[in-house]
Amino acid sequence: MLIVKPHRSIIVVAALILVIPTFAVGDLMPFEGRSDEWLVRDMETDEVWISDLTIFSSLDYGGVNDKIGELNSDEYGGADSWELASLEQIEVLFNSIETLDDADLFDATSISGDDRIWYGRSTTEVSGGNARRSPIIEYSNGILEKDSTLFVPDFADAPILGAWVKTTDYPSSPVPEPTSILLLVPGMMALAWFRKRFWRT
Repeated sequence: MLIVKPHRSIIVVAALILVIPTFAVGDLMPFEGRSDEWLVRDMETDEVWISDLTIFSSLDYGGVNDKIGELNSDEYGGADSWELASLEQIEVLFNSIETLDDADLFDATSISGDDRIWYGRSTTEVSGGNARRSPIIEYSNGILEKDSTLFVPDFADAPILGAWVKTTDYPSSPVPEPTSILLLVPGMMALAWFRKRFWRT
């Protein structure tokens, strides 16, 4: 019986199959949309989010929507379909934020020392009042907490900054898909085998 000893390069490639997807693709991926406009893609939903929540600082609900209209006209980040997210959409995003590094992909709306808070408006109204939900992420005393129950009145000096704005129609994918990476592996293994089999002198 013929026993083939695996070439070291094949072993290395096989190891990369396990390692590369781990580092190349996560739930949230930051990328530069255009110039210095940074965006975040949620790989689970394929939604792209504006990372700078403070673009919408000190704006009431109408002002936020006017600002979004301006961003669409200017094709901010290379897209023209930005929209204010609903509470349900933001909660899905929150499920992808598991660590401080994840949260730090977004510009915090409030910073005090090592503590920071990310919060912004949503489209979801609070029943019986002129207010809207404002999901919040807070990092304080080394603990990362998420809360979807905060709400504030809809006027310009409301005690809130920011807005959660996203698009589901971004022009192109900013990162390679895991399957694209894995398709390279069989070819690399074949090349290593042919090198071992035919190129040895």
